Order: sequence, then structure tokens, then C-alpha cells
Amino acid sequence: MAVQKTPTKMPPQEEQAAGTEEESSPSTDSTDVDVEAGEQVVNVDGLMSYVNEMLDGGRQLFEARDFKTAMQVYQQGLDAIAQCEGLPMHVDDVPRVVMAKSLVHSFRSELLMEQELYRRALKESESAVTSDPNNGSAFLYQALARQRVKAWDKGLEDVLWLLRPEMLHRNRSQFTEFFRSKIAPVAELTEQLVELGHTPTGSKSTASGEDAANKDAETSKGAAKNGNSSTTSAATSTDTSGAHAATSTAASTSVGGANSGSTGAEASAEGSASSSSTDAGQERRKKKEDAEKKLELQHGERDIVGNFLRSRHAGSVPEQDEATADAENAAILKVWGSFFMAKQTAYDAAFEERVEDAQFQGLKEMKERFEDVVQRNGLKQNEALASELAEYIQKQGGKVSAQKVADIYSLDIDDAHVMLEWIQTQTRIQSVLGQAV
Repeated sequence: MAVQKTPTKMPPQEEQAAGTEEESSPSTDSTDVDVEAGEQVVNVDGLMSYVNEMLDGGRQLFEARDFKTAMQVYQQGLDAIAQCEGLPMHVDDVPRVVMAKSLVHSFRSELLMEQELYRRALKESESAVTSDPNNGSAFLYQALARQRVKAWDKGLEDVLWLLRPEMLHRNRSQFTEFFRSKIAPVAELTEQLVELGHTPTGSKSTASGEDAANKDAETSKGAAKNGNSSTTSAATSTDTSGAHAATSTAASTSVGGANSGSTGAEASAEGSASSSSTDAGQERRKKKEDAEKKLELQHGERDIVGNFLRSRHAGSVPEQDEATADAENAAILKVWGSFFMAKQTAYDAAFEERVEDAQFQGLKEMKERFEDVVQRNGLKQNEALASELAEYIQKQGGKVSAQKVADIYSLDIDDAHVMLEWIQTQTRIQSVLGQAV
């Protein structure tokens, strides 16, 4: 019989402590000898017996909600597998060990999800799918964890992987069990089904994810404008709402106008970056179009998901034959994938607003540092000082060093840098506003 080593190497196996045989992992010593090579191989039957015992024990503790002990028991299963990694093993036994390792990580992910420890759960599910890319349950928990941490694009990738026919067939029972469990994304499925134009009776509908995100974006945008309306006016009497429109343009101008012109090399670099950006944009669009095709609901699939949600709400999901179960699982996954895509689309649409908010926050912090310098050094009123320094910088053609400012106002060099940065930023914003007018 052919023999191979498991993929990952491990340190030399340690001797088991005396008197702890019941709690320790099984020994990898084996009486199985490869006839051709005369080489000892891992007794995988004994290993699997122990790992299955840990899985059963962990499951019982999970149901008893003894999560801490359950994690420890699952870890014992992983430790037993780790002791065998890198040791000779029959070729036919390698997949058994790999699948067992993936299953233990998947169970640990489920346990952490139950405790709402989503980022830790995500790490466990990532380990599970790395060990066995065919473990459908692991991908389900990975997608669910990514939904909880709002990693919409990665969650969509998980769902698209699960929609492959071989994954649907191989993991039929796991998918069916997951979507009938209490941890299933029922609210998200209902929300997206409503967005797609179907309201399942008995299910509580919610506003679409994209609409909700847009409302949140409008609210935060208004709050940013109101909260920052006094950020720049204290020093320059500039209307912040105007600065809002000018900030992104002003930010691209270097301090003191040093980059008012660009060299040929810079222009070439900018052109290359623009070309790369265009290629990346085209690739993203193609990827999105491909995903939309895979997630497109066929005739009757919307009703399939609606009927499933109604039956689930009523607590009476009927038994199904294999073909019906596959069709239902595929339809549910498509709606779930559409939910991820809608959330990612809304997130992308709010990108510019998030950038503007970040820029305003930067202006606010810059102004606060400026005011602190003025107060600590007993300088003039902010408006008078700002006007005076701005006028001086202008007379010098914009070329004023922090050391010069420090000498004029008898300041520490760091304080001079703060003052110069704030005044130059305000000068650029004023310049952009003047051009806009």
C-alpha cells in the first residue's frame, strides 16, 4: 500500500505524561507496517476514534452551553491531529485526517458564533476551509462571520463558491440543516427578498440594505456639515460648507504651493497610475457582472425562498427529495449573495462621503492643535494671527519655513510647524473657493 507524509511538519513527538492516559491524545505508534517499504504508519483508525470522541464530547458541552470546556475538548482533537502531521500515513487515510481537522475548526467556529465572537469565529472558519475547501459548513460559517463583521465582498465570494454544483450536491444535508437552524441569516434573506420584490407572508420585512445605508450616509453627511461648520471659520471666517466642496481639491495641492507644477516624470507616473486604475475598474466591473449572472434568480426561485421563509416562520419545514433540496439551497444562496452584493454596492457608493468626513476630521484636529499653540504661547486672537501670518506667507511667495515662523513668534519649532500647516491649509482652501466663485 502506498504511503505518504501528511502536508505539515511537526516537532518531535513528546512522551505522554504518566498517569494522564485518559486525558491525553492517542499515541501515534502504529502496528501497521507498509509491506513494500517496511515503514511504520500512523494508526489513523485509532486517531479518528479519538477525534470523533472529542467531537461528540464537544457537541454535548455545546448543547449544555458549557462553551469554555467545549473549546478545550475540541482543542484536544486538534492537538491529536497535530501530533500526526508530518508522519508517514497511508495515502487513503490522508483525506480522512484533513477532513477531520476541518470539521473540528468548523465546530469551533460555530461555538464562537453562538457567543457572538465573530472575528474569532472567522479565524476558525478560515482554518477550516484552508484544510478542506470542500467543507460546505465551514464556508457557511465563514460567510456568516463575514456578514457580522461587514466584510461584504469576501462574504459574497464565499456564497459564490457554495453555489458551485459540486458543492451543492456534496453538502446538501449540511446546507439544509444550516438554513433551518436558529443561526441562519433569516432577517437578511427576508430583507433582500423584499428588495427583490417579494414579501414572504409571516416574515417581518425591513428596509433594503442599500436604502438604509443611503439614509445613514445622508444623516452622517448632514451631521458632518453641522458639526464642522465652525471648524475653519474661527481662524479665517471661511464658510465651512464651501470648504467642504474645496477640501478634496485643496488636499491635492502641496504645502506652500511647492507642487504647483509637475515634472515630466511625475506626469508619466500619474498617467501610468491612471491606466492601472482604469484596468482595475474594468476588472471590478467584469467581476460584478459575472457575480450578478450567477446570482440572477430563475423562474420560480423567488417563490421557493419565500415559501421556505414562510414554512420556517411557521415551524413546519417539510422534508424534501434531493433535487428539491438542491433547488431550495441554491435559491436561498442566491438571495443571500444578492444581500452581500447590495451591501457592498451601498458601501462603495458612500466612499466619497467617507473621504470627505475623514478630511473634515483632519481639519478639525489640525485647527485644535493650532488653537492650543496660540493659547499656550499667549499669542493674538486666532483671526488676527491667522490673517497676519497668511499675509506674511503670501508676501514671501509661499516659501516660509517653520524655523522662520519660530523665530518671528519665539516659538518651539514643533509649535511653529503646527501653525504653518494650519495657515497654509486655510490659504489653499481660500484659493480654491476664490477660483470656484
